[in-house]
Amino acid sequence: MIYKYKLLLLISLFSFQIVSSQITISIPQSELENVSEEEIIRSGVQKIVLDNGLTVYLSEDRTQKDVLGAVVVRGGAKLDPADASGTAHYFEHMMFKGSTSLGTTNYKQEKPILDSIRAQYELLRLDREDEEFRAAVLKKIDGLSVRASEYAIPNEFSKVMSSIGGTGVNAYTTYENIVYHNSFPAQSIEQWVELYVDRFQSPVFRLFQSELETVYEEKNRSEDNIFRRIIQEVYVNFYPNSVYGKKTVLGTIDDLKNPSIAAMETYFKDNYNATNMALVLIGDFDSRTVQNLLTARFGMIRSGEKAKMPSATEAPFDGRVVVKKRLSPIALGILGYRTVPIAHKDELTLDVIAKLLTNDDQTGLIDTLSVGQELLEAQVFVDKHYDKSGFFVFFAPKPIIQSVSKGEKLVLKQINKLKAGDFDDDLLSAVIVSMQKNELVNLENNRYKLSKIIDAYMTEKQLNTNEYQAKLNKITKAEIIRVANLYFGENYLSFQSKMGFPKKHILDKPKNTPLSFVNKDVQSEMAKKIATMHYSEVQPNYIDFNEDIVISDVIENLHLYYVNNPINNVFSMNIRIALGSIEDPRITQMAYYLNNTGSGKMSNTEFKRKLQKYGTSVYFYATRDFFTISIDGFDDKLEQSLKLFVTCRNMKMIDSFFLMIKKPCKVIFV
Repeated sequence: MIYKYKLLLLISLFSFQIVSSQITISIPQSELENVSEEEIIRSGVQKIVLDNGLTVYLSEDRTQKDVLGAVVVRGGAKLDPADASGTAHYFEHMMFKGSTSLGTTNYKQEKPILDSIRAQYELLRLDREDEEFRAAVLKKIDGLSVRASEYAIPNEFSKVMSSIGGTGVNAYTTYENIVYHNSFPAQSIEQWVELYVDRFQSPVFRLFQSELETVYEEKNRSEDNIFRRIIQEVYVNFYPNSVYGKKTVLGTIDDLKNPSIAAMETYFKDNYNATNMALVLIGDFDSRTVQNLLTARFGMIRSGEKAKMPSATEAPFDGRVVVKKRLSPIALGILGYRTVPIAHKDELTLDVIAKLLTNDDQTGLIDTLSVGQELLEAQVFVDKHYDKSGFFVFFAPKPIIQSVSKGEKLVLKQINKLKAGDFDDDLLSAVIVSMQKNELVNLENNRYKLSKIIDAYMTEKQLNTNEYQAKLNKITKAEIIRVANLYFGENYLSFQSKMGFPKKHILDKPKNTPLSFVNKDVQSEMAKKIATMHYSEVQPNYIDFNEDIVISDVIENLHLYYVNNPINNVFSMNIRIALGSIEDPRITQMAYYLNNTGSGKMSNTEFKRKLQKYGTSVYFYATRDFFTISIDGFDDKLEQSLKLFVTCRNMKMIDSFFLMIKKPCKVIFV
C-alpha cells in the first residue's frame, strides 16, 4: 500500500544495490580482463583525410541503434557577401530542394525557367526603392515560379530519406559553419551516402520563391522573441567590430527582400568543396567496411580551397561601459566580459567558473542571490566562437523595489568573492565532479559527440574525450582565482534594459500565387535509383527480456527493472509511482515543492551541494500517469547517494499526501 511509501522506498533503494551487485559478480572474469575502463567509457574517433581533401570522422559505437551522419561546411554567416547577408542560411534551406536528378521530373526542361528566375532576382536587386518597378519584376518571378513548379517534385529529398529509414532530417547555420545531419539505420548506409553525395555535387535552386516565405517566417519569429532581440542588442555593443554584432545569421530585412541566387551559387562554388568540408559518421556501423564506400563516393566531390575565416579585433572596454535601453517587459541587466575562443587553454577553467557562479543544482555563488530572493533571477550564459567569446551574467532585479544598478552590485559582489577565492573548496570539488559526470552522460548522445567532433574539425585540434576528464582534475582553486582575475576585471559591458516595448520590424508575407504541384506522387530518376539499391545485411540486435533485463517483484506492488550500463560508470534510476496528475492535480505542485524545499534543518542548497559532491542529481516530476523520483550519479557513489537521499530528504509531505489519498498504487523501480 502506498501509505507505507517511505518503507517501500527504502526497500527499493537497497534492493537495487543487492540485485546490481549480484549482476556485477556474475560477469565472467575473462571478459573483464579484456575490456579496460577507458575502453568502456570512451568511444574512439578515427580521422581520415581523402585524396580530394575531405576530412572524415568515424566514431563506431555498437551500443547505438542507428547511425548519425553529418556533413560540416566551414564558413557560415561570416562568409556572407557584404550586400547579401543571410546567404549561407538561405542556401542551407535550398539544399533540401533536390538536385539535377532529385526533386524534378525533367531537369533539362526545368533549367531554362530556373535560369530566368535567377536573372529576374538579380534585376530586382538593381533598385530597392522603386515599388512600381519591383512589383513588375516580382510579378514576372511569380509567373515563372508557377511554370517551374510543373516540373518540381516537392519535398522529395525528405521523402526518399524517410523511405530508407532516415529520421531527424535537418540542418543549421551558425556564424562559422553549416551542418547537415540526420540519423538512419545501418543497412541504409549506401543509400544515405548516395543521397548526400548527390546533394553536395549538384544542388538546384528550385522552389526558391516559396522557400522565401519560410525564411521570412523564421525572421519574423526571431523578432517576436523578446530575449533574442535583447541579446542581439547586447552583441551590437559587445562585438562592435565583429560580425557577431554587425549582423545576424538570418540576415537583414532589406537583404532578405532582395535575395540573390547568383550570390548563393558563388557561395556554393567557393565553400562547398571537399577541402572545406568534413563528413561525420557516429553509431552502429563497421568502420573497416564503410571506408571503401566513403572513399569511392565522397571522393568524387571536387577539391578546392579551405575558407579563410575573417576575424576582427575588439578593443578592450574602457572601464565600465554602460548601455541603457528600453527593450524588456521588466527591468534587467546583463554584464559582459570578453574571454577566450574555443580550444583556448583557459576555456575549461572558464567553464568551471560558470558553474561555480550558476549551475543546474542552484548551488553557485550567484545562484544564492535568486535562491535567497535577493534578486528575482540571475544566470550565466556563454557565447563561444572560434576566434573570440563572451561571458555574460544576466540578472533581473526585484520589480519596483530594486534598481538594475543595485542588482549589478550584488552580482559583482559574488564575482569578487570568486576572484578572492572566497568560496568553499567543497563547491569546487562538487562542480568538477558534476561536470565529469555530465560529460560521460552527454557522450552517450550521438548529437553531443557530433558537436565535439565539429569543434575538433573547426579548431584543427586532436579529439581526445579522455583529456577533458584529466584536465578537470588538474583545475585548482589557485587556477580559478588566476583566471577569474585575468578576465573579470574593471573593463566590462553593463547593459541595462528598463521596461519598454520596442517596435517590431516584420517582413510582410510575399503575395505569391499558391503552387499546385502535379507531381506529388511521381518519382525522380534518383528516387527510382535509391529504391532499387541493395540494402546491406545487418544482424538485428533484439532485446532479450530474459537475459538483458533483470525483472523482480520485490514485494507486492513494488517492481524492479534493472539494465547494466555498458558505456560508462554512471547510474540512472527512476522510481515511478503509478499516480499522476490526472487522478490528482496536486501531485504536480508537490513535485515542484520537493525540488525547491529543504530537508529538516538542511536548506535545499545545502542538500543539493552534499549530493553534488558525489556527482549525484535528484529531480522530482509528475506526468499524467506517474509521480517520478529521478536519481543519477557515479556507480561508486551509489550507496552514499542513496543513504543521503533517504536520511536527509524531507519525506513528511510525501507521506502526508499519499496518506490523505488512502489508495493502493504500484511503485515501479527502473
